[in-house]
Amino acid sequence: MLFLDEFIKLGGFTSVRLTHSMFWTGLIFAAVAWPLVPILLKRYREPHYQPADSGSFGLYHYRRGSQRALDEAGFRMVGTFRVLGEPFANRCEIHLGCRQTVIAVLRSMDCTKTTELLTITESGRVILTRSDASHDDEPDVDALPSFVVTTMAESPFEEMLAVHLRQSTEASEEADSLIVELNQSDVVDVLRYANRAHHNLRVERGVARGAVGPMTYGRFRFPLGIVSSVSNPLNTPFPFLGSSA
Repeated sequence: MLFLDEFIKLGGFTSVRLTHSMFWTGLIFAAVAWPLVPILLKRYREPHYQPADSGSFGLYHYRRGSQRALDEAGFRMVGTFRVLGEPFANRCEIHLGCRQTVIAVLRSMDCTKTTELLTITESGRVILTRSDASHDDEPDVDALPSFVVTTMAESPFEEMLAVHLRQSTEASEEADSLIVELNQSDVVDVLRYANRAHHNLRVERGVARGAVGPMTYGRFRFPLGIVSSVSNPLNTPFPFLGSSA
């Protein structure tokens, strides 16, 4: 009884009632907001990459399965980030490799792990290869002059990279434009550029809303490509491809 008296004096019951009220308010808000997620996902959202001290244990374990392939292709981690504005909890590790021509994004979102590989040409054509755990057929390819996306089943990193390099070489030749050699400071700019280009493709296909206009990200301007040219000392469309053969 003494404990109960002290609990009441300290406003214990008020706190319990307040916590209970907040719980039900949050639950009602979630129930109302959840049906809006598909609508929000169809609209363009500018991604903002916030550096994170570390990724999740699951993401770390996911990357360890590809570590040897990452090392052999010369990938080095740029950083771990959280993408602000996403409707789900997320973390991503970003790596740069293949003589600094390929960005690898290992992503954890809502307990789902995926791999994305990105390359960009000087003309602004983005090549994206991404894994999808639900995909069990041959890789699907969709393309516009500014964007090429290949979706394939979750596969070993080296298999995904081989597909990506092949698609990048073909896309580069079709665009008659060299692959851009990237610096670490370019990586987030290219990812944001690619997000805009991907949304543009989805609008063209009728699965997204809100056409996007031009935008400059660092030394890249959508949809025109690189603003300030960087020399390619090997003068080849895809220098890493030759070294991996």
